[in-house]
Amino acid sequence: MEGAGFVQGATTLSISGTAVTVGSVNVVSATSLAAVITINTAALAGERTVTARTGLITFNDVFTIVPAPLITSLNPIIGNPGQAISNFTITGSNFNMFPSTPDVVFIPTGASLPSPGVTAANVRLINSTTITFSLSLLATLVVSDYRVEARSPRVRTQGTVLPGVNVFAVTRFSMIEQVTGRIFDADSTRILFLDDSGFLKIRNRSSEPETDTKLH
Repeated sequence: MEGAGFVQGATTLSISGTAVTVGSVNVVSATSLAAVITINTAALAGERTVTARTGLITFNDVFTIVPAPLITSLNPIIGNPGQAISNFTITGSNFNMFPSTPDVVFIPTGASLPSPGVTAANVRLINSTTITFSLSLLATLVVSDYRVEARSPRVRTQGTVLPGVNVFAVTRFSMIEQVTGRIFDADSTRILFLDDSGFLKIRNRSSEPETDTKLH
């Protein structure tokens, strides 16, 4: 923020409205300061007033919160270790908020960093609702669910992590049954299938009675 009379330790910064908090404030010079702010996912888009105070001296500026990019579906939603997918599509909203073509990363369940074994290449920002790319899965890739994120240095996709929405499953299949689109795991104890309503489910074949887990 630019102004005048800023003093380290004496100048405070505030932002109007809710769901936005100010962290550390660093006075670079008497006319410039930098601050760390946190924007909660519940913050409404729109303009906020930013106020810097040093004693009786006050400077105001405007900070604009824009809608966060949101992933609503992936195609495909399942892959195998060693597979190359030439046309992977992410569908969502507000992708126009990215200042440039974003990177796409796949983060394993329970991890905070992207997996180096999943590589998105030739990423294209088609429009505000569509991102396409090619995907390579390492042959030794761990079987797991992977959270998908599109991110640039200042903007990244938000939203609740949901299977079939922004989660990509890496699994191993040994046999495909054509009837009702069922796919059997290598150990033949679980079935991945589409039910009559089009929902993807997992069934434990050894349970009595059979139990289903809805994936999306």
